[in-house]
Amino acid sequence: MPPKNLYFTKALIFSFGLKLALVLIGNLLPHGWNGWEHIFDVLARNDSGWYHQIARDWYPTQPPSAGEQTAFPFFPLYPLLLSGFLKLTGHYIYGALILHVILTFIWIYVLFLYLRSKGFSDKQIFIFSVFYQCFPWAYFFHAFYSELLFSSLLLAALFAIESKKVSLLFFSTMLMALCRPTGLMMAAGMAFIIAEYGGWIKVFSNKLRFKQLLALSGALFGVLLWSIYLHYYCGDALAFSHGQAAWGRAYKWPWEAFFPSGMWDVQLLSVYVIILLMLSFFVLRKATKGEAIFTGINLLFPLITGAVTSYYRFFLVIPQIFEKAFALIEARWQIVSAVLLILNLVTFWYWVSYSGWLSF
Repeated sequence: MPPKNLYFTKALIFSFGLKLALVLIGNLLPHGWNGWEHIFDVLARNDSGWYHQIARDWYPTQPPSAGEQTAFPFFPLYPLLLSGFLKLTGHYIYGALILHVILTFIWIYVLFLYLRSKGFSDKQIFIFSVFYQCFPWAYFFHAFYSELLFSSLLLAALFAIESKKVSLLFFSTMLMALCRPTGLMMAAGMAFIIAEYGGWIKVFSNKLRFKQLLALSGALFGVLLWSIYLHYYCGDALAFSHGQAAWGRAYKWPWEAFFPSGMWDVQLLSVYVIILLMLSFFVLRKATKGEAIFTGINLLFPLITGAVTSYYRFFLVIPQIFEKAFALIEARWQIVSAVLLILNLVTFWYWVSYSGWLSF
């Protein structure tokens, strides 16, 4: 049954209250104010412009050429949903806002379902949702980006594993792979969680768990569908991969992603990512083997792409790290969340003040 209770309502109120606070604060920051008619523009910067372009014009009909930044690295599910609301409202920001409100309800709902299946009480889930959204860079859960959609699908897939729902697992992993390229790696990591539940080698003789392993093929099916579409649409089935180089992405050893020559903020991000990795390894000491392997794969994979930029966004959608950290901070969650919220607002200030306006 849907988690209709006081703590579910509190979680929704906190989430929408934080969104409102970010809108108000963001418009007071340098480069934040753009007029009353653009008050929500503060939540739509940088990559939001690409989502807007795709939702409005779809993808280029020609495959990416060397050095040319195109929309192909952005996977289609989120901009496809946006396009429907853009047509409904006639305006990107209003369409994105309506979609974001809907996704917020879905995200909180699935978060409750998943953590309930892990043994959390409703009060603990509410506290977890506060802690989760206060974490530095977690304002991306409130920006017009794909974080809420991808996180909802990931939580649904993890809930499907816990609740033994095979069909839900197949469709959620398929949609994950159509939302972000990391969806494929998330599905691969889930295989180890399922294998542990099925007794590792014995998983192949466990009818239910073996079906769940097969259901993970939904991610492969999603990428295959997208590749077939691109083949007929622009003549390049792997346009999403071939377009990565222009965005500074190239497969390397994970350690090669750190401290590239460049801006001071990128160097500082390298330090931050190292801190995140150290904290992750610390809190995962008590994780099960399946959880540890799942998390390890999805901590390292973004680094293999050769850049630390946007790493914090990949990190934010891995719930197991925050589950284990929650056990350490629960007794002092108010103090910890307050400190984290201040750091989150500092990162939000940086994002608003150092990003350019988009054209809507």
